[in-house]
Amino acid sequence: MISALSWNFLFIPPRFTFHIYRLEDALMFGFYFVIAAVTGVLTSRVRTRENLVRRREAMTTALYRVTKELAAMDRPVSMIAVCITQLETLLPVKVSILASSEGSLDFPDERAMSDRERAVALWCHDNRRPAGRFTDTLPVSPHQYLPLLSSGQIAGVMQLEFADDVDRKGADPLSSEARMLVESVAAQLASALLRVEGTRKSDALRLHAESDRLYRNILSSVSHELRTPITTIKGAASALEPHMQTSASKELLTDIVDASDRLNALIENLLDMQRIESAHVVPRLIWSDPGDIMAGVASDAKDILNGTTIRLVRPAIVPLVFVDPVLIAQALSNLVRNAMRYSGGGEVRLGFNVVSGRPVFSVEDDGPGISPGERERVFEKFYRSSMTRSQMPGAGLGLSIAKGFVEAHREAELRLKTGRNGGLNRFEILLGEDAVYEASSADH
Repeated sequence: MISALSWNFLFIPPRFTFHIYRLEDALMFGFYFVIAAVTGVLTSRVRTRENLVRRREAMTTALYRVTKELAAMDRPVSMIAVCITQLETLLPVKVSILASSEGSLDFPDERAMSDRERAVALWCHDNRRPAGRFTDTLPVSPHQYLPLLSSGQIAGVMQLEFADDVDRKGADPLSSEARMLVESVAAQLASALLRVEGTRKSDALRLHAESDRLYRNILSSVSHELRTPITTIKGAASALEPHMQTSASKELLTDIVDASDRLNALIENLLDMQRIESAHVVPRLIWSDPGDIMAGVASDAKDILNGTTIRLVRPAIVPLVFVDPVLIAQALSNLVRNAMRYSGGGEVRLGFNVVSGRPVFSVEDDGPGISPGERERVFEKFYRSSMTRSQMPGAGLGLSIAKGFVEAHREAELRLKTGRNGGLNRFEILLGEDAVYEASSADH
């Protein structure tokens, strides 16, 4: 319009006025005006499209940089910083990332977010859907939250903070291209964070496996190497006993033999634990008489009675059980010896019965039992209860080995229950229902 009026003012007679007297001048002016208007509209469209192309190019370049830099990084902090920088450079938003760890959302600084904002972020994380401002879920929130998803797994939440002058009830200030950029960056960041987390877990598992293998090898080597000198020491002490003249010398030799027996028992326990952890314990199942197993366990425990009595408790008719008698006997022996040590010189009851169709071995004493707070830990390797840690020698392997031998049988379990005096001093070995021989079904 300005160019048309300028052309009229400067070139159409009468010059330096806006008056037009001739028809041909009026037509020329009209055509000039129309052409100028069309040219202006087309030029504006070209500039708009050019700006759009430039913005898309900038976003594509930013996405390429993010992808390239994330692929070369292995630190989550650096990855998050790259994504935040690229988004805040191109978009009118402030970006924050809340990473996820072990399935829960981490809040580094709880004071930086209100309880309501934390609740919105947690909802977004748990439901894996956008929430907050300019969404259909919790739109009253001042910020917008997007889940960082990749292959169905979540790595955290992205927080978008808009300027204060943006209309809260208006349309989303981000264009479709900007929204696509945000979602693409979120997906790339999620993939990178999950990759680093997977690598960390894989390295930890590999390190644990290597440490466990080294531990088993060292344990096996040391245990086998110690057996020969211990046997030699015990044999030499036994051979010297007839030559000792004084009671003090004989007592000293007895102490050497007893210490050798304890050390040999510890080595056997270490080797048994190694077999259990290496999954080399394969039960040899046969139909066995529980009475014979219990009698053998009671006979083997006579060397450490120290005033403790063992009473066998079993029904008049004892069915056969389908077990490995050696493993079950070893498990019962560990339980009986444990009870004899901590029963205070009372009675230890070794029992058998069939409860609800399942054969049950039991070992119970009249001691104080295990505290309820330590109930879940008594079967852990090398764990000893606080009451006995400083009173009795031991390595804390007997119950762990007993549990391993029992669980080598299908559907079998070792449980700690309350005894008749109200303390946690009753151990039960529950076998599977198919491990009991029923004479009635066999006769048919």
